[in-house]
Amino acid sequence: MAGLVRTCVILGLSAIAAFTLLASMGEPAGLSDAFSTFRLHFAFGASAIALMGLWLGRVTAIAGLALAFVNLLAGDHPLSPVVPPANGKPLKVMTFNTLYRVENGDRIISEIARHDPDIVFLQEQVVGKQWIYERLKTRYPFQVYCRRVGECDTAILSRYPWISAEAKKVGRDGASFALARFGAELNNLTVATVHLKWPQYSSQLAQLARAWDHLKDSKGEIILAGDFNAVPWSGTLRTFSANTGLRTTGGLAATWPARHHRTGRPCLWCVPQLQIDHVLVSSGIRVTAAAVGKDLGSDHLPVHVELELPMLVSRTANADQFVATTCGICGAIGH
Repeated sequence: MAGLVRTCVILGLSAIAAFTLLASMGEPAGLSDAFSTFRLHFAFGASAIALMGLWLGRVTAIAGLALAFVNLLAGDHPLSPVVPPANGKPLKVMTFNTLYRVENGDRIISEIARHDPDIVFLQEQVVGKQWIYERLKTRYPFQVYCRRVGECDTAILSRYPWISAEAKKVGRDGASFALARFGAELNNLTVATVHLKWPQYSSQLAQLARAWDHLKDSKGEIILAGDFNAVPWSGTLRTFSANTGLRTTGGLAATWPARHHRTGRPCLWCVPQLQIDHVLVSSGIRVTAAAVGKDLGSDHLPVHVELELPMLVSRTANADQFVATTCGICGAIGH
């Protein structure tokens, strides 16, 4: 019996070591990010084996703890932490993958009414769910989404007027994308939502690069939210964050899988384990609160984030400040 347990422990450690190596293969690739998604699972499994190693031998325990440490260390990632409100303009946003095949529109509307976000980002919004937009038209008169089957599955709803907006697929792999540009009321803010394909099926970096092509010339701050199908420590999000300065918000909070990813029904393994739904923000935006919402019948959970935009300084205010500063300097010279 002891021999069988030892063999199982060695095989388990070997498997976790192999998966950890695959998750660390240089530049982000489909295979690498597909395994890096489960780093916390690897860390948990290695820790469990380390505990068993206390009975089997010191070497086994040390090996298990070392693998757990490596995976936990690799989970570190760029983050915009939650901070107290200052004097900026508050803005509440919500992002949610609604799940194609599920009729959960009433739940979505109730969740929106309960949290009252200023901007809503939706993914997997098929044509059959477009009645939701009409129900929300009074509260969110500014709406952009793909109107025909096969175009895209993303949508943005806003109570603030925007200057321009569009929804479409971007990149060779056809990531769903929607974008809206606001004026002075929101300090020239640009917001976008994206729905990426899983890393083992496509190049997520290439999809994000095409989305960034539409965002990089923005005049103000940027919010990019949606279903990235990537955990915050993935090579894709690390590289994208390093290249653009956008960072994930809040702490670790699993959003998937809340239900079966095809039927939307509860299942034995349907316990949220992975954080793949995100709100990314540029450096000038403060994050004052972040939380995961309730089960709405999708395999994803909604994400609610409260933000604070930098206040818009008018040209007149800038001119007054310049005159005051200049007069102060002149006075100092005169003395």
